Amino acid sequence: MKNTMLDKLLKRTPEEWQEKLHKEAAVNKYELADEAAGQSQLFSNWASLAAVAHIYRKQSERDYEEIRAKKELMVRADPGFYGLEEKSPKEAAIKAVVLDMESVKDAYKEFMEAYTYDKILSIAEKTFEGRKTMLRLEGDLWLGEYYSTTTIKEEQVDRFREKISDSKNRRKRRVKK
Repeated sequence: MKNTMLDKLLKRTPEEWQEKLHKEAAVNKYELADEAAGQSQLFSNWASLAAVAHIYRKQSERDYEEIRAKKELMVRADPGFYGLEEKSPKEAAIKAVVLDMESVKDAYKEFMEAYTYDKILSIAEKTFEGRKTMLRLEGDLWLGEYYSTTTIKEEQVDRFREKISDSKNRRKRRVKK
């Protein structure tokens, strides 16, 4: 995993990444050619970030488990030092002591941060698959002349013209009086 990609990931909070994803996933139906041309690059960028976030989560999880296991061994080796019964301390007491250690808390905090990044960025792939479908649908609508043809029936147009004409005639009569 490149450090530069991890640095790029950590420059923003998970909430900022979520907002950025929302903005970049939007489709401008009036610039479909540009949107379609940039789709693969956007997908690639977000997929790379999602992969880095996933690796970061896995590494953080491994680090947390390792630190917790080492601290647990330390407590089991000398339970009296940690205020536990010397002979056979209870499992729950050992876990409570270990989970209260600063290094374990810090590792857990980092793991949860990595987990949050991973979860938020894991939706990027689905988001851009949906964006690709939306681009295709918008293109089909343009090709099918959905945006360029009128759906008003001719008889409705005639009624509107009559109403406009009547309105003009009434105004002319008011002006003459």
